Amino acid sequence: MEKIRIMILEDVPFDAELAERELELGNIPFSSLRVETETEFRRGIKKFQPHIILADHSLPSFDGKTALKIAQQEIPQVPFIFLSGKIGGEFVVEVLREGAKDYVFKNNLSKLPYTIMRALDEVEEARELERADKSLKNREAQLRLITKNMQDIVLQIDREGQIQYLSSSINKILGYNYQDFLGQPVSKLFYLVHPEDKESISHALENILSAPLAMEFRCRNMAGDYLWLESLINPFLDENQDPQGFLLVIRDIDSRKKVELQLDQHRANLENMVEERTQELGEINQKLSHEIEVRKRLYHSLRNNEKRLESVINGSPIPTFVIDTDHEVVYWNLALENFTGIMKEDVLGTNKHWHVFYQEQRPCMADLLLEGNWKGIFKWYSTKHMRTKLVDNAYSATGFFPHIKDGRWLYMTAFPLLDSKGEVIGAVETLEDITPEVEYKKEIELSLEEKEILLREIHHRVRNNLQIISSLISLQSNRSDDEETIHLFRKTKNRIQSMALVHEKLYQSGDFTRINLAEYIQELVVNILKSYEGSAERIALEMDCETVWININTAIPCALIINELVTNSIKHAFPHDQRGKIIVRLHQRDGQIIITCTDTGVGLPDDINLLESSTLGLKLVHALTEQLKGKIKILSREGTSFEIYINPDSMEIPG
Repeated sequence: MEKIRIMILEDVPFDAELAERELELGNIPFSSLRVETETEFRRGIKKFQPHIILADHSLPSFDGKTALKIAQQEIPQVPFIFLSGKIGGEFVVEVLREGAKDYVFKNNLSKLPYTIMRALDEVEEARELERADKSLKNREAQLRLITKNMQDIVLQIDREGQIQYLSSSINKILGYNYQDFLGQPVSKLFYLVHPEDKESISHALENILSAPLAMEFRCRNMAGDYLWLESLINPFLDENQDPQGFLLVIRDIDSRKKVELQLDQHRANLENMVEERTQELGEINQKLSHEIEVRKRLYHSLRNNEKRLESVINGSPIPTFVIDTDHEVVYWNLALENFTGIMKEDVLGTNKHWHVFYQEQRPCMADLLLEGNWKGIFKWYSTKHMRTKLVDNAYSATGFFPHIKDGRWLYMTAFPLLDSKGEVIGAVETLEDITPEVEYKKEIELSLEEKEILLREIHHRVRNNLQIISSLISLQSNRSDDEETIHLFRKTKNRIQSMALVHEKLYQSGDFTRINLAEYIQELVVNILKSYEGSAERIALEMDCETVWININTAIPCALIINELVTNSIKHAFPHDQRGKIIVRLHQRDGQIIITCTDTGVGLPDDINLLESSTLGLKLVHALTEQLKGKIKILSREGTSFEIYINPDSMEIPG
């Protein structure tokens, strides 16, 4: 038995010796240390580490009450007993209230051994209670942790029918928040039970004995669907074997139950067929009976192996590997074996997964994600990586790997593997061979490039041919002295050049599907004005055009219309070399393109009619406007103004 270390606060050595003598007579094994001052008392606490303290209430330079306060601060678990010749009643009450364990008078030292042993026993009992309480709390915490991580629902009901505990797994199985049911009557939870199953559950809870009871029932989930559940009900019994409540462990058996019902239905159908055709199909009936027995055995086998089958990971057709936090391969599926030729036995438990991609060791995407090294992902995949939107912290990248099957293009996706607490425990990387798609894309791009070159050459040649025709007309007009004939040649030449300009714009822009009508109109009108000698000096030109994109089928009719209107204004609006202004506007309003050509000249006759006009130009304007499914508005106040309205929806403009 270990000796009891007793520290004695006493200034009279003889009194201390008397106390020690009584302890020896009481057969108490002990070692003692006598102290007189506060310094010796504090030193004794640290070095001697007493099991119990005996203290006189008054010393020359120290006192028992002060020593009690120090002991309460430093070693509150050590019993403190006052040993004094004289102590008043009020003093005793006060020190006991402040934490003293007991007191003994010096004239009654025979009581000292008993008092010390009782104090030590009380301390040991307190320690046992503390250890038991701590063990109970640890046990409770372990049980809560177990139930928290169970896939099944754990439900505790007291004898009053109140829900005392409900595991959070109810959210996974039924979609409800467990906190909504805690402290509530169990009827709130049973309200979700299928009406046909409520009576059986109530009857089971009312009549259950000491043994557990298993039963199946249906319960409505958050989505409003009924799922099949299996519950094991255990009663809580007191020492008199009276129930104090219930513990229910509820498991999701919906998939299994549906298979059971399907098998039962199928078995019933087979049995009906057997009964109906027993006489006519005896041999078939025998085969069907055998099949039913096989299905029964298969059904029982499926039930017995349900848990094991749930833990089996089905092989994925996508090449996949998984690494742990040490960057060692823990999973290497069959699809990856077939794709790379590397067997899982050669890489499991190693960090050699990089051999699939590279000749020299460098991190894969899974390694970078595992380290949280986002900058590393940008470094190694600076032009090809992207962050996916489907999974948090997942990245994908495309790359060419010349050492895989004579060179393959791969689409790689990597994402971290998390545990239930959200901590990273590994990383997953999948591969997809996209070589055929990449090669097909290159073929398409090459074909498009060839077609663009061909189309550019066609526009270039059309423009050159139109320019040749324009030059021939110019040569022909030089051989005529008739002013009207020369004007007709010039108008024809301008019409040809307006079409040639469309092809030139398309050839120069590189976009063969559409043309900027504003830029085109400005260049066209300037060229028309320059073609009439002296017109640029006396006729001012004002342009107000906003950007409008149209296709070539619309551009050429618009070009010819503007050519005719501007030419007509130059020729007829300013007779006798009058000065004036031509204003051309292009706007898009309320879904319509509006082209306005206005001059400040003499104006048109009041009875002008485009359909009956003998002028080819105006007839051409009317015909081209109808071709564009548009309309013309003519205003003749202080000059002439033509407004052409075109609906772009009828022109099939590319996007």
